[in-house]
Amino acid sequence: MSELNQNLDDLKENQQKLEKELYGLVLSSNQMKNQFVSSEKDILFVSFDIYFFLSKGGVILSGDFNARTGGLNGFFQNDGVNDNFTDCPVPEDYTPDLPLERNQLDKKKKKNNLHGNLLVDIYMSSQVRIVNGRFLGDSLGCFTFYNSNGKSTVDYMLTSQNLFYTINNFMVKPPTDLSDHCLIALNILNLKHH
Repeated sequence: MSELNQNLDDLKENQQKLEKELYGLVLSSNQMKNQFVSSEKDILFVSFDIYFFLSKGGVILSGDFNARTGGLNGFFQNDGVNDNFTDCPVPEDYTPDLPLERNQLDKKKKKNNLHGNLLVDIYMSSQVRIVNGRFLGDSLGCFTFYNSNGKSTVDYMLTSQNLFYTINNFMVKPPTDLSDHCLIALNILNLKHH
């Protein structure tokens, strides 16, 4: 986690030099020693970093999260601003989730792990959403990891909700002999026009 924090601190210090309003973080298990987050404390730090960059523009997180989320929801259900919130009003700037179901081949397994639960906690608390299984090119929610023990979805692309309207497609590329993980790719529309 310290390497991630150092990279984010360096980016925060140099953010005034960035010309684009799109911030990204790419993770690999080799960099993170198979741990993106391992505790609620880590979730808090990652969420703070996401909020920092959300205040500057769009956010994309991508990589090997080693997270199995089979069957877990990818959005808050029934969170629209309506009569349900009379006892607990929501902030004026609150944006309800897009009720866009996420297809996932892992859903049939209904298996999730600690990293999957932590990833769900991050996106539910940080206004970022999983792209996998929601857009043209990956309408099934394809597997992203293949090895001799089986296949699963552990590699994810997450974007801030304000970028959902700019996503043209998302693809999980076919497996190759070079890696157990499939390449994932996102195609977004020009941000200047949206």
